[in-house]
Amino acid sequence: MAERGSRIRRARWYELPTVTYRRTVLTGTIVTMNAPDSPVHALGLEALRGTPGWSTAIERLRAAWADGGAVAGDRARAARTHFIGKRGLMVLDVVLSNQRRYDRRVVPMLDRWAARMRQVDGTPTLAWLRDNPGSYDGLGLRRHEPRTIAEVTSGLLRYGATHGAVDEDGACAGWAVGTAGLELAPKIDPYVGSVHGIGPALFAYCRLLCGADTIKPDVRVLKQMRTFGVQIPPADAAAGFVVAGAMAQEVGVSLAELDQLLWYRE
Repeated sequence: MAERGSRIRRARWYELPTVTYRRTVLTGTIVTMNAPDSPVHALGLEALRGTPGWSTAIERLRAAWADGGAVAGDRARAARTHFIGKRGLMVLDVVLSNQRRYDRRVVPMLDRWAARMRQVDGTPTLAWLRDNPGSYDGLGLRRHEPRTIAEVTSGLLRYGATHGAVDEDGACAGWAVGTAGLELAPKIDPYVGSVHGIGPALFAYCRLLCGADTIKPDVRVLKQMRTFGVQIPPADAAAGFVVAGAMAQEVGVSLAELDQLLWYRE
C-alpha cells in the first residue's frame, strides 16, 4: 500500500509469541472513547453533499457497512486496546508500517526485535525501547527511522511526565485525547507529529493505536474511499481525513470503524 500493508491489518493486531512479560504496573486511566473526536458536524459535510456522486457514494457505503460493519466494529475496538502494556512495540509498528507490506516485511522485523528483547529479559515498553536503541539495529531500517523511533518514544514519555500520567498507557491515552483534530496539522504537535518521518497518516495511526477514534488516511484507505465514488486526490491525506469524517457522519459510524471497514475491503 503505498504499502501500508503495513498497518497491523490482516495479520493485524500482531501479537508477540506467547510469552509472559515482566512489566511495570499499568494502573493508569485508559481512555475509552465512545464517540468520534470529530465535531458534531463533520468538516465540509454540507459542501460535500453538493458534489456530484456524493449521495450514491454514501448509499454504497451504507451497503458495505450493512455487510461488514459488525466485524469492523469488533476490529476497531480491538485496535484501541491491543497495545496496552506494549507501547514500545506500538511505536515500532507505527514507524515500520510506513510504505512496507505488513505481512512480508513488518511482521518479520517485529519478530526479530521481539526475539532480541526476550533474550535479554526485556519488556515491550516505551522505557525499555528508549534505553535499548541497539535492539533495533540491523532490522533493515531506513536511514532516518532510528531517529524517528527514538523521538516518538521520548515524545510520548515526555507527554506522560509533564501531564501526570501514572504509566505509559495513561500517557498514550492522554496524548491521543490532547491531539484530537490535529490530523489536519500534525506538525504543530510537539510530542509526535513534529518528529521527522511522521506524516499525517502515521500520526493518525499512532493516535488510533493509543485509543483515539480516527482513521489512517493512507494510500490504501484513500483508494478504497474512491471506489465508492468520492473524489480524493491520490496522496492527499488531509482531504482524505475530511472526506472520511463526512462519510462516517453520514452513515453513523465512528472513524475507527470506517478505517477497519475500508482496510479489509477488497
